[in-house]
Amino acid sequence: MQWLQHQQQRLLPTQYYLVTFTLPSQWRGLCYGYQKTVFNALFNSATDTLASFFNRDKQLGAQFGCCMVLHTHSRQLEFHPHVHCIVPALALDKSGKLVKQKRGRYLFNAQNLAKVFRAKMHQALTDAKLKVPRSPNSWIADCQHVGQGEQA
Repeated sequence: MQWLQHQQQRLLPTQYYLVTFTLPSQWRGLCYGYQKTVFNALFNSATDTLASFFNRDKQLGAQFGCCMVLHTHSRQLEFHPHVHCIVPALALDKSGKLVKQKRGRYLFNAQNLAKVFRAKMHQALTDAKLKVPRSPNSWIADCQHVGQGEQA
């Protein structure tokens, strides 16, 4: 309870979103065999994807912050690597001052996030000299509004 209270005191006065990036099932074997490389690429690709969306957004257009959590298994205990990102809907300038805040229940289009994330993951693993398996054209990304962040 003390830890939870401490975290809730750190919440920023803005809306929060839970953004999830999931590797396709075709990549799970590669991920299992090269966990360090693929997990690093997963975090970096998720970060780069969010950064590109924040930078292009007319209401935000600056640096963002988030908390990322790696989940390696599903609720059924199947190997299912994905990363959850708790993202406040505000951006800061380089001095750390609030620049812009986005209002409402919409942050970014999940399908567009998935397309950019797919390209970044593919490039990261190709750069790491891994043989990238064939994957579906559509990947899974999700972007859900979670209110003021208490549940997230």
